[in-house]
Amino acid sequence: MKKNLVYFAALLIVLLGTAGCEKQSLGLTKTTFYADIQLDGGSQMVVGKGSAFVDPGFTATMAGEDVTDKVEVTGEVDTSKSGVYTVTYGIVNADGFPSSVTRTVIVLDLADAVEGFWQVDKSVSTRDYSGTLAPFKGAFQILIIGEGGGNCHVEDLTGHLDLVGHVLSRHNGCKTGVNEGRTFGHHHL
Repeated sequence: MKKNLVYFAALLIVLLGTAGCEKQSLGLTKTTFYADIQLDGGSQMVVGKGSAFVDPGFTATMAGEDVTDKVEVTGEVDTSKSGVYTVTYGIVNADGFPSSVTRTVIVLDLADAVEGFWQVDKSVSTRDYSGTLAPFKGAFQILIIGEGGGNCHVEDLTGHLDLVGHVLSRHNGCKTGVNEGRTFGHHHL
């Protein structure tokens, strides 16, 4: 009798334990699929100042299904002004999880002799650390964008060198700092 009572108690515990379970994933799918957004033409592009920006396009798939028409495109590119612009392509899946990719659009005045990409020549370039000049550890590429009035911004598009907002005079910093080989050097950045 005691043995039956133990079995009955164990059965009762199991039944009560499973009866209290509720489905907490109600409304969610069992597998979450994220969108795969592929940019046509790459994640970085250069557009001439004054010309039209034509998005090269993109495709998006989720769980093997084409969802390109569900992607939201945000960001503006002002081709009347030189600068670096970001266009973002985003979509949210059925479970509310977002996926996005970005395209960097660089608008340059192609007729400007200084504006554009330049290779920093480490053998003749230095950084100014509070009055102490230090050579760069390696060659790298920078982007010079004219600001008008003889001034320009310098950046490297990776966040390591960011002088956007720090104005260099074309006479003292940009124009005399470049040569026909598109090398930037002999100046303190």
